[in-house]
Amino acid sequence: MKKHWWFYLFILLIILLSSCSTERDVAPVRGAIAPDFTLTNLEGDSVHLNDLRGSAVFINFWHTECRYCQYEMPNIQKMHDTYTDDGLVVLGVNVGNSQQDAVDYTKRLKITFPILLDSDEAVNGIYLVTGYPTSFFIDKEGIIQSIYIGELTREEMEKQVKQVLK
Repeated sequence: MKKHWWFYLFILLIILLSSCSTERDVAPVRGAIAPDFTLTNLEGDSVHLNDLRGSAVFINFWHTECRYCQYEMPNIQKMHDTYTDDGLVVLGVNVGNSQQDAVDYTKRLKITFPILLDSDEAVNGIYLVTGYPTSFFIDKEGIIQSIYIGELTREEMEKQVKQVLK
């Protein structure tokens, strides 16, 4: 054992150095970089999350059958209307519905912020969404600052928006 102490020291050094990465983990958890995705909006254009770096981003996962999602939509629209000029990007991610259902829903509720279609629920899976609505608040560096499952009050929503806009 004494003859090979340097070997164990070398292994320990490698382990320590490999765990001292300067890059942040990419994961759907608070404090990590938000996983990148590309989805199509209702107009058929591709939206890439990483293209929004430098802006604060509020992502809300929802579907048309969720009554709490419907209750929350006017407050999300208010955040879009109030804070877009301050650098906030609001993205509604419709999960599992058809494009026409999402269009009809947003017209009925007078939604003007971008709606992205996650018809195959792939991004929903990447973000580990387990209930609706689910909201992610991402700062200008792409770091998830908070995650909420369930309906947010306007006050709590605004508090989180102001936090990521700093």
